[in-house]
Amino acid sequence: MSAIPMQRDAPDRWLWFAMLVGLAYVASLAWHPYPLSYALKAVPALTLCVLSAQRLHGRTRVLMVIAFIAAAGGDVFLDLDRTRYLPHGLGCFLVTQVAFTIAFLPWARFTPSRVPHVLALVAGEATLLAFAWPNLGAMRVAVIVYLAALLAMTVTALMVRESRWLGIGGLLFLVSDSLIGINRFIAPFPASTAIIVSIYVASIVLIARGVFGLDRGAAR
Repeated sequence: MSAIPMQRDAPDRWLWFAMLVGLAYVASLAWHPYPLSYALKAVPALTLCVLSAQRLHGRTRVLMVIAFIAAAGGDVFLDLDRTRYLPHGLGCFLVTQVAFTIAFLPWARFTPSRVPHVLALVAGEATLLAFAWPNLGAMRVAVIVYLAALLAMTVTALMVRESRWLGIGGLLFLVSDSLIGINRFIAPFPASTAIIVSIYVASIVLIARGVFGLDRGAAR
């Protein structure tokens, strides 16, 4: 009888593990660069990938595994050199956004009360794009494509009414990526990497928690 609660609690413990490793990476930035820092940064996403493979079902499992593998790849590229490998990281996270969006769609329902929030997000991102535009150079098309995918993921997450964690996670992902754009193309700010990574790790952990709960409910 005791084995069932333990199995249900296990994902939460591993979610905390992913969050704590992410914070450990943030704490280690004082000594960055150091050997295998990229591996430490990828651990949270890889942990969520393994959890997804073990706990989810069907198409959702495939999509979430793809999303977190791609996120881990993006983490590695941005740790190695977030300027030189920014296009590579952007490509990896584009895969993550597309996979997330497709995974969330079955649970998404149009919610009129959230439309003003969506419009505010679109207006905010359009404003940031306008400020960054002169500095984007050859990355303009790539940034527009990625921003569209990021907004699609966030809006889809917000339209999932059965899980507040998914909506919060989607919003935090949008915030972390927006801060990357601000720091890289508009106005660099102190402790940018620590702030961005902390928000990013929280976002993927909350997204995973939301999807685990939704998938478990659907499987009953």
